[in-house]
Amino acid sequence: MVSLLERVQSLLDAVPDDTKNYYALTILLGDNGKPQFTCFTGWVGDTDDNPRREIRQASLVYPDRMLAAWKLMDEPGMVVSTPSDFALFFAYGGHAAVEMQLAEAVVPEWLAPFVSVHEGEWGYVHPKVLSDSAMQRAPAPKLRMSIIKRDDFKCRICGRSPKDYGDLELHVHHVRPWAAGGVTEERNLITLCHTCHNGLDPHYEHTLFKFIPPKDPSERAVIYRRKLAEYQAAAARESEGSDV
Repeated sequence: MVSLLERVQSLLDAVPDDTKNYYALTILLGDNGKPQFTCFTGWVGDTDDNPRREIRQASLVYPDRMLAAWKLMDEPGMVVSTPSDFALFFAYGGHAAVEMQLAEAVVPEWLAPFVSVHEGEWGYVHPKVLSDSAMQRAPAPKLRMSIIKRDDFKCRICGRSPKDYGDLELHVHHVRPWAAGGVTEERNLITLCHTCHNGLDPHYEHTLFKFIPPKDPSERAVIYRRKLAEYQAAAARESEGSDV
């Protein structure tokens, strides 16, 4: 009898059918403790409100390229072609290249247009993917301190630190301003001294994204595996509860 892990491995080893189209879907446990469903998206329009936000929708991908990219990041993905494959993907979580007609039949709501928010310099995500604190204007104290620590207790523009200049104040600044649709998360926050912060003109200086230290690729993989393990544990608990 084939075990669950053997079935999962068979999907991880599978090769996409080059005569079919695919979406790239991901299932993990979000920071709010709830399942997080995301997909590769493309721009389809803008909102009319202020700030204007992009409307995005699931976009077809080159599955072989997507699978190769996931593997390079140490986040291997499945190839999902049948309803039973999808059930296994839903139970296990992670990344998957899902055959187009199957995805449209099983999870059309994942593929529907949505109003996105900027994440970092170029990224876009569904607001539900972000933590509640990311949608609040002021950084929480722990987040503020984590940004200052990440930036080595220095202004990322001039390099000055309070340990060398006693009267120096450090501010945690939204690179993309809150009023322009920026959110309060680490890829949009940077440490500036009060002098550099007050001297910004215009206030939205896009090049500041270049001063935010990039994440170590291995750190991304660690976070991915943690969220995947948390999703699998939650799915197992729910399955046990449904059998009672």
